[in-house]
Amino acid sequence: DEGGQLFIAPDQTPGLRMVISAEVARPMIGRMRYLYEATNLIRDHVAAAAFYADRFGLDASRFVPFTPERIADVMAVERRIYPFPWTSGNFADALRSGYSGWILEGSDASVIAYAVAMLAVDEAHLLNLGVDIPFQRQGYGARMLDWMAQTMREYGAATMLLEVRPSNAAAVHLYRNYGFRTIGRRRGYYPGHHGREDALVMRVRLR
Repeated sequence: DEGGQLFIAPDQTPGLRMVISAEVARPMIGRMRYLYEATNLIRDHVAAAAFYADRFGLDASRFVPFTPERIADVMAVERRIYPFPWTSGNFADALRSGYSGWILEGSDASVIAYAVAMLAVDEAHLLNLGVDIPFQRQGYGARMLDWMAQTMREYGAATMLLEVRPSNAAAVHLYRNYGFRTIGRRRGYYPGHHGREDALVMRVRLR
C-alpha cells in the first residue's frame, strides 16, 4: 500500500502492474477470502458425505443443497405432512437470506426429507425439518437431523435450538433421542384447529 493504493504485478506479465485504490481492493480481498473459505467448506462436506455413507449405508450424494428451483418439490411434501405448512414464500425468503437448506433425495430425485436452519453467532436454529409420508419411521428423519447438525457444526455452531409442537409426539421423540433437552415453552406459538398451541423449545450441544 503506497498512499492508499494497492499495486499488483501479475506473474505472467513481467513489468506490468495494476494500480487499485485501497477502497476497491479491500472488498475484493474480502470476497476472495470468502471464496477460499467456502471452497474449504465444500471440500469438508465431501469428507462428511463419505462419513455418512459409511455410518448409514446411504448414498450420501443424495444429500443435495436446497435451491430455489426445488421449492415446488419441497412444498408438495410440506403440504402433505403439516396441517399448517410453510408457504413457498417462507422457503424463498429463507434461501434468499442465506439460511442453510438441504434435501435428502431418492434415486429418482424425489424429496425424501428436507431441512432449513439458520446460524446466529454460535447457535444454530433449526427452522423446519420434514420427511415425506412414505419414508417416515424409517430413520430418514434422524439422518436429516444428523446431517444438519454436522453442517451447522462446520459453520461454527456450538448448540442447536428448535421449536416443536408438544402434540407432535414423533418429532419430540426424534429430538430427545438425538440429545435435545427442553429448555422452555413459547405460549401460543403455533396456530391450531382449536386455538393456538404452545411450542416446546429444545436445545442440543453440537460440540
